[in-house]
Amino acid sequence: MLFGGAGLHHEAVAVQEGSARAPETGSGGECADGKALVGPIGLAVSPDGESVYVASPFGDSVAVFARDGLTGALSQLPGTAGCVSETGHGGACADGKALNGALVAAVSPDGDNVYVTSIGSDAVAIFSRR
Repeated sequence: MLFGGAGLHHEAVAVQEGSARAPETGSGGECADGKALVGPIGLAVSPDGESVYVASPFGDSVAVFARDGLTGALSQLPGTAGCVSETGHGGACADGKALNGALVAAVSPDGDNVYVTSIGSDAVAIFSRR
């Protein structure tokens, strides 16, 4: 299972089955609308494989997804649990701090925290997963 931010000009996260040499699309070409995915770049998977976090520098945000362990399918969490942003995105996301230019997401080895570096805030935002 391969995950990747779709890049600076696409508001998506790609999920593919197979190996890096011969990937197959895992979604059959179907996509769902997501929140806070403006130029997604940094992506992290929790140690238990159940959560995926995507940093988006142009959205000043982090999107949060649940991951199906059998299929690898991603579902963005509902409501404000599905994203955190510098501005709250008009109520669509939880309001956060130090996310201006959110670039890289990482999950601690024990799975307790998510760390997000932010180039515009010159900071590391820390979120508790518990």
